[in-house]
Amino acid sequence: MIEKLKFTPAQIAHIEQDIRSCEEEMEDDAESIITGERYEYIASVIASCYQKKKTGALSVSDRIDRIVTNRIFALPIFAVIMFLVYYISVTTVGTWATDWTNDVLFGEIIPPAVKSFLVSIHCADWLTGLILDGIIGGVGAVLGFVPQMLVLFLRWRFWNPADTWRGSRLLWTGYFAVSG
Repeated sequence: MIEKLKFTPAQIAHIEQDIRSCEEEMEDDAESIITGERYEYIASVIASCYQKKKTGALSVSDRIDRIVTNRIFALPIFAVIMFLVYYISVTTVGTWATDWTNDVLFGEIIPPAVKSFLVSIHCADWLTGLILDGIIGGVGAVLGFVPQMLVLFLRWRFWNPADTWRGSRLLWTGYFAVSG
Protein backbone atom coordinates (compact mmCIF):
# COMPACT_ATOMS: atom_id res chain seq x y z
CA MET A 1 0.00 0.00 0.00
CA ILE A 2 2.83 2.39 0.81
CA GLU A 3 4.29 1.76 -2.66
CA LYS A 4 1.06 3.01 -4.27
CA LEU A 5 1.30 6.27 -2.30
CA LYS A 6 4.83 6.84 -3.64
CA PHE A 7 6.28 8.36 -0.48
CA THR A 8 9.90 9.35 -0.47
CA PRO A 9 12.18 7.68 2.09
CA ALA A 10 12.33 10.98 3.99
CA GLN A 11 8.54 11.13 4.19
CA ILE A 12 8.36 7.52 5.40
CA ALA A 13 10.98 8.21 8.07
CA HIS A 14 9.05 11.32 9.17
CA ILE A 15 5.79 9.33 9.43
CA GLU A 16 7.48 6.56 11.41
CA GLN A 17 8.96 9.14 13.80
CA ASP A 18 5.50 10.67 14.27
CA ILE A 19 4.08 7.23 15.06
CA ARG A 20 6.81 6.56 17.64
CA SER A 21 6.23 9.99 19.23
CA CYS A 22 2.49 9.38 19.42
CA GLU A 23 3.03 5.94 20.99
CA GLU A 24 5.37 7.41 23.60
CA GLU A 25 3.02 10.30 24.40
CA MET A 26 -0.07 8.10 24.68
CA GLU A 27 1.84 5.20 26.29
CA ASP A 28 0.32 2.61 23.97
CA ASP A 29 1.04 0.96 20.64
CA ALA A 30 -0.29 2.47 17.41
CA GLU A 31 -2.76 -0.33 16.71
CA SER A 32 -4.38 0.00 20.15
CA ILE A 33 -4.53 3.78 19.79
CA ILE A 34 -6.25 3.47 16.41
CA THR A 35 -8.65 0.83 17.77
CA GLY A 36 -9.53 3.04 20.74
CA GLU A 37 -10.11 6.04 18.51
CA ARG A 38 -12.35 3.98 16.22
CA TYR A 39 -14.47 2.87 19.18
CA GLU A 40 -14.70 6.47 20.40
CA TYR A 41 -15.75 7.67 16.94
CA ILE A 42 -18.36 4.90 16.62
CA ALA A 43 -19.70 5.75 20.08
CA SER A 44 -19.97 9.44 19.14
CA VAL A 45 -21.84 8.62 15.91
CA ILE A 46 -24.21 6.32 17.77
CA ALA A 47 -24.73 8.90 20.51
CA SER A 48 -25.64 11.54 17.95
CA CYS A 49 -28.29 9.46 16.18
CA TYR A 50 -29.68 7.09 18.82
CA GLN A 51 -31.63 7.93 21.93
CA LYS A 52 -32.29 5.39 24.64
CA LYS A 53 -35.80 5.10 26.01
CA LYS A 54 -34.66 5.20 29.61
CA THR A 55 -31.77 7.52 30.18
CA GLY A 56 -30.25 7.00 33.57
CA ALA A 57 -31.42 3.41 34.07
CA LEU A 58 -29.08 0.69 32.82
CA SER A 59 -30.45 -1.94 30.48
CA VAL A 60 -30.02 -5.63 31.26
CA SER A 61 -27.29 -5.87 28.63
CA ASP A 62 -25.46 -2.89 30.14
CA ARG A 63 -25.66 -4.43 33.61
CA ILE A 64 -24.30 -7.72 32.29
CA ASP A 65 -21.55 -5.88 30.42
CA ARG A 66 -20.61 -3.98 33.56
CA ILE A 67 -19.96 -7.30 35.31
CA VAL A 68 -18.39 -9.37 32.52
CA THR A 69 -16.06 -6.59 31.36
CA ASN A 70 -14.91 -5.73 34.86
CA ARG A 71 -11.11 -5.55 35.09
CA ILE A 72 -11.00 -8.11 37.90
CA PHE A 73 -13.90 -10.45 37.15
CA ALA A 74 -13.88 -10.55 33.34
CA LEU A 75 -11.24 -13.24 32.78
CA PRO A 76 -12.41 -15.57 35.58
CA ILE A 77 -16.03 -15.29 34.38
CA PHE A 78 -14.93 -15.96 30.81
CA ALA A 79 -12.88 -18.99 31.92
CA VAL A 80 -15.77 -20.44 33.96
CA ILE A 81 -18.25 -19.99 31.12
CA MET A 82 -15.86 -21.53 28.58
CA PHE A 83 -15.24 -24.45 30.96
CA LEU A 84 -18.99 -25.00 31.38
CA VAL A 85 -19.62 -24.86 27.63
CA TYR A 86 -16.78 -27.31 27.02
CA TYR A 87 -17.78 -29.58 29.92
CA ILE A 88 -21.41 -29.81 28.78
CA SER A 89 -20.37 -30.35 25.17
CA VAL A 90 -17.77 -33.03 25.85
CA THR A 91 -18.96 -34.91 28.92
CA THR A 92 -22.77 -34.85 28.91
CA VAL A 93 -24.85 -34.03 25.85
CA GLY A 94 -21.92 -34.37 23.46
CA THR A 95 -20.98 -37.75 24.92
CA TRP A 96 -24.52 -39.07 24.57
CA ALA A 97 -24.62 -38.02 20.91
CA THR A 98 -21.12 -39.36 20.24
CA ASP A 99 -21.86 -42.68 21.95
CA TRP A 100 -25.04 -43.08 19.89
CA THR A 101 -23.16 -42.24 16.68
CA ASN A 102 -20.32 -44.66 17.43
CA ASP A 103 -22.27 -47.51 19.04
CA VAL A 104 -25.60 -47.41 17.23
CA LEU A 105 -25.18 -45.66 13.87
CA PHE A 106 -21.70 -46.97 13.02
CA GLY A 107 -22.03 -50.11 15.18
CA GLU A 108 -25.53 -51.54 14.79
CA ILE A 109 -27.12 -49.83 11.78
CA ILE A 110 -24.65 -49.12 8.96
CA PRO A 111 -22.17 -52.06 9.20
CA PRO A 112 -24.83 -54.84 9.28
CA ALA A 113 -26.73 -53.22 6.40
CA VAL A 114 -23.57 -52.88 4.29
CA LYS A 115 -22.41 -56.40 5.22
CA SER A 116 -25.72 -57.95 4.18
CA PHE A 117 -25.56 -56.03 0.91
CA LEU A 118 -21.97 -57.16 0.23
CA VAL A 119 -22.84 -60.79 1.07
CA SER A 120 -25.87 -60.63 -1.24
CA ILE A 121 -23.69 -59.57 -4.19
CA HIS A 122 -21.04 -62.23 -3.29
CA CYS A 123 -18.29 -59.72 -2.58
CA ALA A 124 -14.83 -61.13 -1.80
CA ASP A 125 -14.02 -61.50 1.91
CA TRP A 126 -10.96 -59.25 1.70
CA LEU A 127 -13.01 -56.49 0.01
CA THR A 128 -15.80 -56.87 2.55
CA GLY A 129 -13.26 -56.49 5.35
CA LEU A 130 -11.71 -53.46 3.66
CA ILE A 131 -15.06 -51.75 3.22
CA LEU A 132 -16.47 -52.62 6.67
CA ASP A 133 -13.39 -52.33 8.84
CA GLY A 134 -11.37 -49.83 6.83
CA ILE A 135 -13.74 -47.41 5.19
CA ILE A 136 -16.87 -47.55 7.37
CA GLY A 137 -14.88 -48.12 10.57
CA GLY A 138 -12.46 -45.30 9.77
CA VAL A 139 -15.09 -42.83 8.64
CA GLY A 140 -17.25 -43.80 11.61
CA ALA A 141 -14.40 -43.13 14.01
CA VAL A 142 -13.90 -39.65 12.58
CA LEU A 143 -17.61 -38.84 12.28
CA GLY A 144 -18.11 -39.98 15.85
CA PHE A 145 -16.65 -36.67 17.02
CA VAL A 146 -18.96 -34.54 14.87
CA PRO A 147 -21.81 -34.58 17.43
CA GLN A 148 -19.49 -33.26 20.16
CA MET A 149 -18.30 -30.44 17.94
CA LEU A 150 -21.89 -29.69 16.89
CA VAL A 151 -23.02 -29.49 20.51
CA LEU A 152 -20.01 -27.32 21.36
CA PHE A 153 -20.79 -24.80 18.61
CA LEU A 154 -24.54 -24.86 19.29
CA ARG A 155 -23.90 -24.22 22.99
CA TRP A 156 -21.69 -21.28 22.09
CA ARG A 157 -24.29 -19.92 19.67
CA PHE A 158 -27.18 -20.20 22.12
CA TRP A 159 -25.11 -18.73 24.93
CA ASN A 160 -24.13 -15.75 22.80
CA PRO A 161 -27.21 -14.91 20.68
CA ALA A 162 -27.02 -11.13 21.08
CA ASP A 163 -23.23 -10.85 21.16
CA THR A 164 -23.15 -10.34 24.92
CA TRP A 165 -19.36 -10.28 24.82
CA ARG A 166 -19.11 -7.46 22.31
CA GLY A 167 -16.55 -5.84 24.58
CA SER A 168 -14.38 -8.95 24.74
CA ARG A 169 -12.28 -7.84 21.79
CA LEU A 170 -11.47 -4.60 23.53
CA LEU A 171 -10.90 -6.50 26.79
CA TRP A 172 -8.43 -8.95 25.23
CA THR A 173 -6.64 -6.41 22.99
CA GLY A 174 -4.39 -5.16 25.78
CA TYR A 175 -3.60 -8.68 27.03
CA PHE A 176 -2.59 -9.95 23.61
CA ALA A 177 -0.59 -6.80 22.89
CA VAL A 178 1.48 -7.46 26.03
CA SER A 179 1.75 -11.24 25.66
CA GLY A 180 2.52 -11.17 21.97
